[in-house]
Amino acid sequence: MLQDFITRVSEKAEEMFPEVSISLDTVRYDDWDPPVRMLIHITQDWDEYKQSSKAFRHWLAYLPEYERDHIFIMSMWAGPIETARQ
Repeated sequence: MLQDFITRVSEKAEEMFPEVSISLDTVRYDDWDPPVRMLIHITQDWDEYKQSSKAFRHWLAYLPEYERDHIFIMSMWAGPIETARQ
């Protein structure tokens, strides 16, 4: 069930990322968009974000119940700009 999956992903995000913010969106901007979009805003420093978001994406990719036709999940960096590197 999609609601159970969203809960599981949210709990994992809260475990991995301090002060995470999660939002759900049901607007389909294009015909091929899945019905639900989950945005995970991560407030870590840039270097920490790179490592932890990679681990999160790896965890997410191997979930057999992740139905990409039903939900799009995106982690986004929302950390302090002064920690970003060029």
